[in-house]
Amino acid sequence: MIELTELRDGGQDPANVAARIASFLSPAKKTLELALYDVHLESENAAPIHAALAEVLARKVRVRLAYNVDFGKAIAVPPPPVTRPELVEALPVETCGCPAFPI
Repeated sequence: MIELTELRDGGQDPANVAARIASFLSPAKKTLELALYDVHLESENAAPIHAALAEVLARKVRVRLAYNVDFGKAIAVPPPPVTRPELVEALPVETCGCPAFPI
């Protein structure tokens, strides 16, 4: 099953979004692929995600995470959220930083 959740910039409570992500992670059995646009792992709201990820990894689930990175050029629309790639890359999962816009 593929699930897509489209969110509006600033239009939802971060704690609810974190809870939804954690509930998506928890049932994984073999593999889990995520594409997250805005990743703030240093926030207090990230605790449920960290806990669910640790639980999944303890079960030997293969996790891959694609996330947004700033590509360093000016754009004509509001800029993408600022993700700290060093925090994402420190996770014990496969990661791939993807620029928000083609170069």
